[in-house]
Amino acid sequence: MEYNSFEVGQAIREQRIKCHKTIEELAFEVNRSKYHMNLIELGTRKMGMELLFELITVLHTDANSVLGIPVINGNALETSIDERLKKLTPEQQEYYTKMFMYMLDNKPA
Repeated sequence: MEYNSFEVGQAIREQRIKCHKTIEELAFEVNRSKYHMNLIELGTRKMGMELLFELITVLHTDANSVLGIPVINGNALETSIDERLKKLTPEQQEYYTKMFMYMLDNKPA
């Protein structure tokens, strides 16, 4: 699966609207600026694992929904990211956050 900033941003926007939140409200709840969240929703800025965890909590959803992973008949097409994230220790979360950021920053052209 390839990270597509635009699709992820649109998935976040859909979840935000579904929760009846403005972009200002969401930005406040995840301690980011409206500008920062707007860039993420537009797909021009990548999101880190820390923000992913915060969005899962604030939007009362799972990682698959935030990342825009399609679901058919209630089952994710891939192994649920959310279920895997829940099983990580804080140390593992930190490690994978760093790894995730490295992959996003160094993706092939």
